[in-house]
Amino acid sequence: MDKHLLRTVNRAKKRIEDFQEEMPTWKVQDTQQYVERLEQTIKRMHSTSSELKIDIAGAKQEITNSNSIDDIKWNELIEEADKVLMESRDLINDLEDEVYNVRTSPKSVVKGSNALGSEIAPRLPQLSLPVFTGRAWDWPNFYASFKERVDSGPYSKLDKFEYLRQSLCGEALSTISTYIVEAGNYELALNRLKDHYGNQQLIISEMQNQLARISLRNESWHEQKQMVNTMLSLYNQLKRAGAVVDNEWVWKNIYQKFPTETTRELRKTTSIMKNTTDVEMLLTELDKLLIENITEEAIDSAFHPVSRLKTVEMTKDVETLQAG
Repeated sequence: MDKHLLRTVNRAKKRIEDFQEEMPTWKVQDTQQYVERLEQTIKRMHSTSSELKIDIAGAKQEITNSNSIDDIKWNELIEEADKVLMESRDLINDLEDEVYNVRTSPKSVVKGSNALGSEIAPRLPQLSLPVFTGRAWDWPNFYASFKERVDSGPYSKLDKFEYLRQSLCGEALSTISTYIVEAGNYELALNRLKDHYGNQQLIISEMQNQLARISLRNESWHEQKQMVNTMLSLYNQLKRAGAVVDNEWVWKNIYQKFPTETTRELRKTTSIMKNTTDVEMLLTELDKLLIENITEEAIDSAFHPVSRLKTVEMTKDVETLQAG
């Protein structure tokens, strides 16, 4: 439990650092408040991480020094740990919402920007622009959206270039940062992005790496279901891209990511082990199994709200009767 809590807090801190790196060179109108709130949040997360380590160390010592820790105290510790975990997750979600709002707000170029080229006044009509950070597997969707909304639109090449820059951040913006903002460079910059990120093999490679790296944050049915959803999305995209994904290596890599309880139940209820190359069947059967368990868990929670403490007490009563 303590390792899981620390991992969640550290994950939140990592997300904050990622957000900072992805912030583009331009500033959003009235976004200073967002920047200040992010900075305050970083300080809180550092403080929370340190305090959490101290609290966990104290809890460990208390458990070690007690021959038989009180059930009520044990439940209180677990409830407090769950509370900290939920607060950390809520904080991550809040940060993601704020960054999304920053990215999708109307943007304008800041005076004194490091980007090469002349300063352009915020005179362009506001558009709902897609945002591309440099992840290759996002490129096809980004380019299709940008092409429809901007590239095929009734705008000058200079305006299209400015819209393009406003749609990029992080690594993607750096890729074209050396192009001076002028009409003649629009197509050069766009082609540079297409050559770099539109490489089909690069897209396939990055999606394969993502499929290999994905892991569970916890072993709950809902967390496992979320991982299957991501895996199915990557699997389908890889197949459409022409990648070979139905093989034993990919099958085993996916299978081993799930807890023993899940794989044991999967083997009992399906004939999945007869074909260890059919990745689509594996993911489909996992999806069905997890939906069934999530449904059962919801029903049990609704009709049998027995607390963990009561369950422990009932078990002790039975053991006492048997011993008597």
